[in-house]
Amino acid sequence: MSKSKLFLRISLILAIISCSFYAYKLINPTIVLIQGSSVINASDDRELSGFANNIFVGKVVTRISSKKLLPIPETQFKVQVLDNIKGELKGNVTVRQLGGQDGTKLYLHHGDALLEPGKTYLFATRFLESEKWHSVVPVYGDVEIKNNVELSNITERFKKAHKNEIPYDADKMPINKNNN
Repeated sequence: MSKSKLFLRISLILAIISCSFYAYKLINPTIVLIQGSSVINASDDRELSGFANNIFVGKVVTRISSKKLLPIPETQFKVQVLDNIKGELKGNVTVRQLGGQDGTKLYLHHGDALLEPGKTYLFATRFLESEKWHSVVPVYGDVEIKNNVELSNITERFKKAHKNEIPYDADKMPINKNNN
């Protein structure tokens, strides 16, 4: 075998290995956990309700796209509205979740798993007029509902929270001491 044929075969093998590794990384991305702070205590359903423009039960139809308005990806989903707890959404809406895949990395905000098409969730969102989408409150604003018992419990829990919500007032937020 000539040196040029040997070189060509080795180059081809290396190219196949390299492409296979990249394909593997796309299928099995490196998970990057994003940390951040919040303007509310989102674990308190009353504060979450006061912050959210809409609280609704919806079924994820499909992943639409990813966008980077921030340094990390944001993923948009088409969601079919099934029931409103707060707000009056109808039909299909675009829901945006902070996090998503960028190349071989999967970014998750505080480990909040990406929404999955076909699954039903309770959503607590704020509407972003400029993009015409509903931004999910990370971690606490996308609660998966697995069965009718959970649906009943979560719906009642958030109806109560909405009735007793703590209104969000950006003017009353504590000032960061580092920004005096």
